[in-house]
Amino acid sequence: MATLFRNYVKRFRMHRAVAGWLPEVTLPAGFVLLPWDESHMIPHADITARTFRTTIDARLFPNLGRYESCLDLMRVISSHSDFIPESTWLIRYQTEYVACIQALGQPGGTGVIQNVAVHPGFQGHGLGKVLLLGAMTGFRSHKMREARLEVSAKNDRAVRLYHGFGFQQMKTIYRETQTEPSDYTI
Repeated sequence: MATLFRNYVKRFRMHRAVAGWLPEVTLPAGFVLLPWDESHMIPHADITARTFRTTIDARLFPNLGRYESCLDLMRVISSHSDFIPESTWLIRYQTEYVACIQALGQPGGTGVIQNVAVHPGFQGHGLGKVLLLGAMTGFRSHKMREARLEVSAKNDRAVRLYHGFGFQQMKTIYRETQTEPSDYTI
């Protein structure tokens, strides 16, 4: 059994105004963008678990690494009084669900992106941009003024995506986790 160490993972809280410029994005051929529907709870949970299960995020938030926990998480998110269905999307490729996003609102006009999950086999197709555009459009329809999210600093691909979408770092935080010596940390 490996010895686990208490360690810290550097994360960025990021934000941007909901109003103003949004990049033009196009869904690649063969992909279908699906708005939130109660029947999509299982696909949201499945793609979230499959995307995060081998990442440091699953160590920080163990519910992200297991299907059953992701299903419970989706039930909590979708039944929350501040759930924004218009900012919650799913992407399908042929018969497989490959990406999703969920969002909540906060008092004062802040939309909070909960999870952006793009299965590793489908990354690099611009699906994250499509999901962010869908979330931002939903925030606009709910008159949100600001969008926020949190991301692990070493998730370079996601950090680049968010910066390219106009998100700015507003705060650096450190979350404690139990890791093996070979895991990346701060």
